[in-house]
Amino acid sequence: MRKWIAGAALAAVAVAGVALYLVRGGPPAQAQGVVLDRAMVALLPPQTTSLVGVDVERLKGTPLYRYFEDQAQAGNGVNELEQFTARTGFDPRRDVQNLLVASWTDPAALVPTAPTPGPAGLSGEFVAVARGQFNVPQLSQQFKDKKAAVEPYRGFEVFGPAAGPARGRRRAESQQQDHGRFVFLDDKTAVAGTRAAVLAAIDRKLGGGPSLLDKPALLSRAQAIVGSNQVWAVSDSPGAFVTRAMPKQSPGATSNFARIFSSLKGSTFALDLTNGLDLKAGGECQSPQDAKTLGDAARGVAALGRLSVSQQQPELMVLFDGIDVQERNTELSIAVHLDAQNFQKLLETTKTRHRTQKASLDLHSSPL
Repeated sequence: MRKWIAGAALAAVAVAGVALYLVRGGPPAQAQGVVLDRAMVALLPPQTTSLVGVDVERLKGTPLYRYFEDQAQAGNGVNELEQFTARTGFDPRRDVQNLLVASWTDPAALVPTAPTPGPAGLSGEFVAVARGQFNVPQLSQQFKDKKAAVEPYRGFEVFGPAAGPARGRRRAESQQQDHGRFVFLDDKTAVAGTRAAVLAAIDRKLGGGPSLLDKPALLSRAQAIVGSNQVWAVSDSPGAFVTRAMPKQSPGATSNFARIFSSLKGSTFALDLTNGLDLKAGGECQSPQDAKTLGDAARGVAALGRLSVSQQQPELMVLFDGIDVQERNTELSIAVHLDAQNFQKLLETTKTRHRTQKASLDLHSSPL
């Protein structure tokens, strides 16, 4: 469960971060916007600068979800997710409905609000809140059987990774602080993130206090996104957001994207996978010239992508053909659209390519 929640949260942040340079789009006036669960939002820190939402229920019905579900099938024909479900009685495909992920750059967001001893002053980057149906006693026992670390805090069991070998007290304390934590607040709510962020969420659960509900501007931008999107994000600091989301193996590219996006005042992101791929994201720049610079950079990324896949992965050409970049005064908008037929064909081609690559690796690694 810890791996699933944290993995889902990081995946959502990564998808949103990488796609932020692709589009902004306002929803039609008649379309229903994103509905935020106030109880979930109340668990998030008021200094949140980026918020990602995943409507898991809607996502389950999309071709992309089924594609990744197929990819979860292990090489020996056993689905690892189904094995986990059989052991714990918890099935993320059935038991999780919604996910909110908050990230920030202000360490003060992590200080617990209750007047109890806590990890004040620790730094961190994100906290995720999952809403669903959780068999807490069964799952908790499963984690304990796996030797997960258990820290009691204000009546809750906070789970962490199993303690590894450490030399000296300082290293042990460092491991205890740096690794992620998660907790079941009740049979419908789970929280994952840094230790300080999780403990602060418990404080808000029990005592209220300042939360993301006190930041209506960011929430209003989220509620302006069309509610039919399965994945969405809003950010007040897209430069830092992109820096965290970009692959660490490309420091040069990460630096360039962070530098470009530091000029944005805010950004939005929306992804609808119901009928193909419909992606909208973007933001407002400080000046029309900044908007043009970022638009030209996005066009350059698309051109380089087209050039790189034209020979090696020609099936991806249809994806780059669907990119549209526009600037309107200080606003940048980029739309990526792929109809259902071409998107399904792209998924099938990708699946076939992965199978071929795996078969080739298996052949070369065979002792025969």
